Amino acid sequence: MPELNESDLHKLFHAAGHSVPHVNLADRIMARVSVTPMERPTVVEALISVKGWIAAAVLFTFVIFLLAVYGAQGTGAPHPSSTYLSELFNRFALPAGHWHLWIAGIAVCLLSLSILDRSLERRSEALRR
Repeated sequence: MPELNESDLHKLFHAAGHSVPHVNLADRIMARVSVTPMERPTVVEALISVKGWIAAAVLFTFVIFLLAVYGAQGTGAPHPSSTYLSELFNRFALPAGHWHLWIAGIAVCLLSLSILDRSLERRSEALRR
């Protein structure tokens, strides 16, 4: 079959003419659109509820109150549990070496991976739309 150039195509379309769409074309299109399922937004609930935050705040306030009340009593003999805790903490020594650099490096890697994960999530959300 020989190639058609632009003028041949123009003549062909001109000879074919223009057909008028059916009367119910809009109705047929709307019928197809109406059966298309719509994506509903997903409701994401908080991991910690309001009651959980209130309980955490009350517990934190209670611990601060206990530290303020019992920490102010500096005179007299120390409580046996405080001497045990101080001995326990004195036994642990920080490891020698460059461990703090390793921890900083791990933190930076985790931060960069979380940023990468978030950007990929945004990109996949944009592609779904």
